[in-house]
Amino acid sequence: GGVFLVLMVGYGAIYSYAGFAEEIGATFGAERASVAIVYALSGGSCFFVSALTGPLADRVGARVLAAAGMVLVGLGLIIAAAATSLIEVYVGYGLLIGTGTGFAYVPAVAAVQRRFEAHRGLASGIAVSGVGVGTALVAPAADALALFGNWRVAFLVCGLAAILVGLTGAM
Repeated sequence: GGVFLVLMVGYGAIYSYAGFAEEIGATFGAERASVAIVYALSGGSCFFVSALTGPLADRVGARVLAAAGMVLVGLGLIIAAAATSLIEVYVGYGLLIGTGTGFAYVPAVAAVQRRFEAHRGLASGIAVSGVGVGTALVAPAADALALFGNWRVAFLVCGLAAILVGLTGAM
C-alpha cells in the first residue's frame, strides 16, 4: 500500500504535466517545444536517478530514499507554482519531480520484492499499479484544483498533498 501511494504521487505528478503544458506555455510566452522539455526532463531524470538509487537503497534503506523523493516531488511542484520563468519550471517540475520520483521508484519496488515471498507477483502488481492510478486520478484532480485559480494554485495544493500522501506511503 505504501509503495502504491509513493508511485501514485510521483508518476501522477510527472504524467499530469501534459494537462498544464499549454497554459504554462501561454504564461511564459513559450513555444510548444520549449514547454515539452519539462516533461522530458522529469522522465529522463527519474529513470537516470533510479539507476543510482537501487544500490544506495541497499545502504540506507528504501524508506529514507522514498521519503526524500516525496519531499522533492512536493518541493518541485511548489517551486514550479512560484516560477517567474520557464527555466524555474524546468528546475522545479522537470528536475526535482523527476529526481524525487527516481529516488523513490526502484528502492520502493525492491522493498516489495524483499518483503514478499508468497504472492510476490501480486504484491508487486498492486504496488506498481499506483503508477496507473496516479496517472488516471492526479491529472483530473489537478484540473479540478485549477478551477479555484490557475495552474499555480493547482501546483501549490498538489505539492503540499504530494508531501503529505507521499511521506505517508514512504513510511
